[in-house]
Amino acid sequence: MSGASRGLPRPLARPGSSARGIAPLLLLLLWPLLRPLGAAASCPCQDPALCQPIRNHSNFEVFVFDVGGKTWKSYDWSQITTVALFGKYDSELMCYAHSKGARVVLKGDVSLKDIINPHFRTSWIAQQVNLAKTQYMDGINIDIEQEVTCPSPEYDALTALVKETTDSFHREIEGSQVTFDVAWSPKCIDRRCYNYTGIADACDFLFVMSYDEQSQVWSECIGMWNANCLDYSGDAVAKQQTEEMWEALKPKL
Repeated sequence: MSGASRGLPRPLARPGSSARGIAPLLLLLLWPLLRPLGAAASCPCQDPALCQPIRNHSNFEVFVFDVGGKTWKSYDWSQITTVALFGKYDSELMCYAHSKGARVVLKGDVSLKDIINPHFRTSWIAQQVNLAKTQYMDGINIDIEQEVTCPSPEYDALTALVKETTDSFHREIEGSQVTFDVAWSPKCIDRRCYNYTGIADACDFLFVMSYDEQSQVWSECIGMWNANCLDYSGDAVAKQQTEEMWEALKPKL
């Protein structure tokens, strides 16, 4: 009996000790999965206070649409109130913008066909809120430049999307801002026949894309303002005047 017992392999550890050793390792590996949805990563700013959302609201807004890179280091931050990130997220930019009291917001774009489904809208909005939280951002700029007819399911769904997005962001992120980009005229520009008054009421404010260039280009692309300064119709007289000015400037270019 004693000889047989000497031939048995010796246990590497006491029964149960290996399980106790594995448990902490499993907990460490599973921790990212056990964290609650929307839990933010550690603050990337040197001053943790800069990861708090901007709460003050300005009576006059100056928007910057940042498309990536480090050009933001040359911005006149004394003028800027909101930076909409249309490029890759940059935590350094977020920290610096917050240090200057400026908001940093997401770009929001989604298929209008999809948002007809209320469940899809709810899921999409939750994803945007979660992303804003994890990146310590201050809201979202909704930039949906897709055709909509009136009446249509998309017409009503778009207005609902803006309202539901605004309600969710305001509830989840204190001081957050939800804005919506619109054309320079409400007259179905580029066939975007949106419920402009309904959308304006549903969000914090509209960003009017009244850039100093043509909105529609159906022929030769020349420099031209969006609309006639008197009636906002972009009529033939304004077009002719612009073309004449362009011809006069050509020899000097």
